[in-house]
Amino acid sequence: MFTAPRLLIFVALAALLATSTVAFGQISSLAGYESFERGYGADLSQSLSNGVLTIKSAKLACVHKLQVAAQSDGLIQELLADEGHVVAKGDLLLRIDRRVAEAELDVAETELKAAEKQASQMAEVEYAKKASLVADEEYKAINELLGKGSSTLSETVRKRLEAERARLGIDVAVVKHENEILAADVAKAKVEAAKVRLELFDVKAEFDGIVVERLRDQGEWIRAGEPVLRLTHMNEMKVQVSVDVSQISPSQLEGAQVILRVPMNVDQEFVRETIVSFVSTEITGDRVQVTAKVPNEKIGDTWQLRDGMTASVEIRLRN
Repeated sequence: MFTAPRLLIFVALAALLATSTVAFGQISSLAGYESFERGYGADLSQSLSNGVLTIKSAKLACVHKLQVAAQSDGLIQELLADEGHVVAKGDLLLRIDRRVAEAELDVAETELKAAEKQASQMAEVEYAKKASLVADEEYKAINELLGKGSSTLSETVRKRLEAERARLGIDVAVVKHENEILAADVAKAKVEAAKVRLELFDVKAEFDGIVVERLRDQGEWIRAGEPVLRLTHMNEMKVQVSVDVSQISPSQLEGAQVILRVPMNVDQEFVRETIVSFVSTEITGDRVQVTAKVPNEKIGDTWQLRDGMTASVEIRLRN
């Protein structure tokens, strides 16, 4: 028989055991549910029905984004674009102080003029040719006098050597002139290099777009490679989604038809048909990245689609 204290202890232990069993059962059930959720269908925004894969809450992004960076060290002399500005390809966005580069170009151009003038001179070559003719005539004359006994052999030999030296002088003059032409070419290349360097101080838009952020200000010192503006081209958007391929093949996604739906307001949505443009070659945890692109459109001066908008995507899987 149980005494009263022992009976109380037994009842308490029984209650504790019953509570533990219930708690353990609840934990096991939750663990199983979470395990199921990690399988296909774990992402409640993704469903597959009749060969159509539907993904909700996908995000739109601009295809063309660019950080406009300085291409040379210097002081920002002019900053001609601000947030919200619409720019065209080739528009000047900012200019860095270029006075030193301009001076270098002036020096290079002056050196080029001098080198070209020197290269155009043929006087030394012509003089060498004339001098060779005179030396040849003198040698011929002294050689004739030697035959008549009116000159010495040593004098004749000296004139022959002078004639040979004069002929070699032509070669020397020609080589010098060729070097002067090459020097003019080098000077021209220096001018072109100085022009290229000067262009680095002007940063222009690489494509039509909208300035979405200004990171620096006029009058600031900046180094080459540091970003100044962020530019976005709104003409083309993309949606990139992570697709569960545990029960489908990635090949069924390649080139598949896509219906993109973007809510615009309560009563209107943007609907466009496109195709899958890219399926990643890498699969991570039974998931693969899939990308589709769609042209953006304007209503008046306003683009319909914007970076970060939420969309739903329907992918009609290929057989």
